[in-house]
Formats: sequence, C-alpha cells, structure tokens
Amino acid sequence: MRLMTTQEVADWTGLSKQFFHNDRVTGKLGIPFVKIGRVVRYKRSDIEKFINEHTFRSTSEVETSMSAFG
Repeated sequence: MRLMTTQEVADWTGLSKQFFHNDRVTGKLGIPFVKIGRVVRYKRSDIEKFINEHTFRSTSEVETSMSAFG
C-alpha cells in the first residue's frame, strides 16, 4: 500500500490542501489520515470511502444525512 501526500490527495480529488488541513485540525468531516512523526499521509481507500459516503442523489439526502450530526 502506498500512502498519498496531502498534495496528491488534493490533486486527485480537486479539493485544496487547505480543505484537508482544516479537517485534520477540526475533525469536522472525520477524513482519516495517517500521522507518523510530523508526516501526514492518506490511504487512497480511506479517501475513496469518504467520497462514497458523501455521494448523494439530491440535496434532501444531504440535509437528512447532516441532521444526524445534531
């Protein structure tokens, strides 16, 4: 298994490095990451799972899903 850097994940998903940094700090979305010393990496399978869990067919699904967070 090859771990991905924040930049690689950002490039692959089209999201910014800052998006992933912010989530690591706040934990709001709970995107899993690996931290070894000062090095932060991501498993591609974790990012794919996160994307699949946040894929919807309508905005009403999103609202229902987000209501679970209180």
